[in-house]
Amino acid sequence: MDSTTTRLAAKIDADYLAQCLINIATYLQLENDNLYVSGLQSKVDESILRFVKTFIENDDAIALVAEKNEDKIACLLARISKTAMPESGVGRVGNIILCWVEDEHRKSGLARQLVQQAETWFKQHDIEVVELSYMPQNIPAEIAWASLGYTPFRVFSYKKLDD
Repeated sequence: MDSTTTRLAAKIDADYLAQCLINIATYLQLENDNLYVSGLQSKVDESILRFVKTFIENDDAIALVAEKNEDKIACLLARISKTAMPESGVGRVGNIILCWVEDEHRKSGLARQLVQQAETWFKQHDIEVVELSYMPQNIPAEIAWASLGYTPFRVFSYKKLDD
């Protein structure tokens, strides 16, 4: 029987969480050619492992893993932070850093399940607003986040100055 479960990540999941960050970087590098994406790491190293462990070890963060038949198939990293627009007066917000679902499990409702679990955790921590970011060229992310009720409110742009 196929069984999908979601749970809080543990230290043993750090390698999988780190690989998910690399998977997103690789996907973005195939789809985008810009200064920020081209600088993303292509292999897991100690800095990425330290980064993902902060979501497992800190009380102001949450790391979730979805499994099917004991295989890890999706994850979410989120934390409580200051808003991306502090002058708004919004204050502390939830911030979804990463939501990754393995290709063969997409469109199964896993992302929705992980996001709902994170939103419940945020509410338990008196957070009323959740923010996230995605690349504007990442149309699947735009569609997915819109279907989960997220509305863009700010766009970051850049220009590389010639020497």
